[in-house]
Amino acid sequence: MKRELSPTPHRPSLENAEDIERISIGIPAIAVGIALAVLATTLWFARAELRSRVREQIVARDGVVLHSVMQMSPEAPHLSDPPTQLTLMLETSRLRGVLGARLFDRRGGFVQGFPPNVMEGSILPDDLPILSQLRAVSRFHPSLAMTDFILPGGSNDPARSAYVPVLEVNIPLHPPGTNELSGIAQFIIAGEDVAAEFEQLDSHLDRQAAVAFLMSGSLIAIGIALGFRRLRHSYSLLQQRTLALLGANRELVQSAKTSAVGAVTSHLIHELRNPLSGVHNLMAQQAAAAKSGPDAELWQEALSATSRMHATVQEITGLLREDQSSARYQVPVSELSERVARRLASSSARHGVPVQVTHEGGGELGNRTANLVALILVNLAENGIHATPAGGQVRIHLRCAGKENIFTVRDEGFGFPEFDPARLFHPKPSTREGGSGLGLAICKQLANALGASLSLSENTAEGCLFELRLSD
Repeated sequence: MKRELSPTPHRPSLENAEDIERISIGIPAIAVGIALAVLATTLWFARAELRSRVREQIVARDGVVLHSVMQMSPEAPHLSDPPTQLTLMLETSRLRGVLGARLFDRRGGFVQGFPPNVMEGSILPDDLPILSQLRAVSRFHPSLAMTDFILPGGSNDPARSAYVPVLEVNIPLHPPGTNELSGIAQFIIAGEDVAAEFEQLDSHLDRQAAVAFLMSGSLIAIGIALGFRRLRHSYSLLQQRTLALLGANRELVQSAKTSAVGAVTSHLIHELRNPLSGVHNLMAQQAAAAKSGPDAELWQEALSATSRMHATVQEITGLLREDQSSARYQVPVSELSERVARRLASSSARHGVPVQVTHEGGGELGNRTANLVALILVNLAENGIHATPAGGQVRIHLRCAGKENIFTVRDEGFGFPEFDPARLFHPKPSTREGGSGLGLAICKQLANALGASLSLSENTAEGCLFELRLSD
């Protein structure tokens, strides 16, 4: 016969578990992505700001140098004189890279340019206040048409279509030791060197930003991953403790239910004892009277049934009385095995399933412990007898040695087709005629009362093995 378990409670499906797993992986990935995006944006703005400031310093460098050179010239004390200014500009324009120069008066008006093909120009209104403070002003033009500052020589002159990088440097002209602007010298310098410095600067900043991003990003990613790992571990522990708490609550509820069942059982046994004794005596008289009649076999079977019920009630009554009394004594394992075998003899013979009870060790158990162990083993063996086909066998082994006591019940039935460890010892509808579905639940509660563990060690199509472990 097959054993059936009650339907298991609703649990999260595999798809939900996979969704939770994807979320637990996706959230850290999103957090890392956001952190890296913020880091990249911060580094980009920092790079842009640093690039702008360094470029300003590179562009202003030539203006500071030319201003210092002109101030150290022998003609510097006479810079208030326009011819002297022009002479000093001509000498300075011989420096490498100068394409042309323009001379302006103190108000920014054009005076003269050289070489002769240099076009007239002007000073920007925003630059005049700075130049009036005797500070040089420089501007870099990355791509300026030659025709913007040099007159083309003819229609085929390459200068008409040439675009070159140009550095424009405006130098305030004034005699040393004075604070009054006398004129403005504007130099147009080839900007290839400045453009090359800009390119080198950009390349260096890009490398530095990449290294900073990789190192900082790695640290951030590792930190976030470790943080979420600890969070996930904490969540797992919380989940385990929640499940343990739920299990404890179920055990408490089950214990309360079992205690209530125990109280009802005690009352029921008390109420049935005397009437059952009367029925047993009546069956004995009727069986004796009909000993030679046609119904003798039926009366004998009824007497046998009432005898079993009477013996069971008597034994349970004795156990209840003994448990409530203060009498305490030791029961040898050999006596316990005989008691279990005697209790199962009638059921074994009736179903044609032999029961083999063996023991080892010379240990002893307290009378209360022995009584509860016997109840558990008999209940498990009864289930095994009903599950085992005729001709099969149920084997019970009692091992009491020192502090470790192991009791096993093995049957040769068909096992549990749908095995759920979480629901095995819960009350369930019984598939056995006359069964209550409480047998395994009661065995579990009795084991808990002993501080023992009861488990299904083997579950196969050839049979089951229940194991009860009790430690002193």
